[in-house]
Amino acid sequence: MSLNALPALSMRDRRADPQAFARAMGESYAHFGFAVVRDHGLAPETISRALAATKAFFALPDAVKRRYHQAGGAGQRGYIPFGVEAAKGASAVDLKEFWHVGRELPDGHRYRPFMPENVWPEEIVTFERDVYGLYQALDALGLELLESIALFLDLPADFSKRR
Repeated sequence: MSLNALPALSMRDRRADPQAFARAMGESYAHFGFAVVRDHGLAPETISRALAATKAFFALPDAVKRRYHQAGGAGQRGYIPFGVEAAKGASAVDLKEFWHVGRELPDGHRYRPFMPENVWPEEIVTFERDVYGLYQALDALGLELLESIALFLDLPADFSKRR
């Protein structure tokens, strides 16, 4: 692998030859500290629906959006208003607003006490379906990438799924 050219790794290659993809991904991390992945396979409609739902939410009046801010939640779920969050150690706040969604865990899951419930705005009726649908697709893609990292490190492919 050339140190001058960051390769764009194809998920199609991962699905065709997981070992070769894992090696290429691991080498990318070793040389560059990260990897670029293309051909992710996420349905364009899934992305478009989530984008439309989030645009609709962020177009709402500030007072409406702020109803979904979870004060004291450290930004783990829901709406984070503009100018509230700051990077660790920073003296100035970030100039952004965002929505945070996370994995929904079943009752009794060992991590349930540590992960708050998702918050869903009532004003956008498709928001939960569309935004969580994209989250699930990205989560599944992430698990595939974690399998590749595990293979590169000579760990069992399901290492990241173990509880």
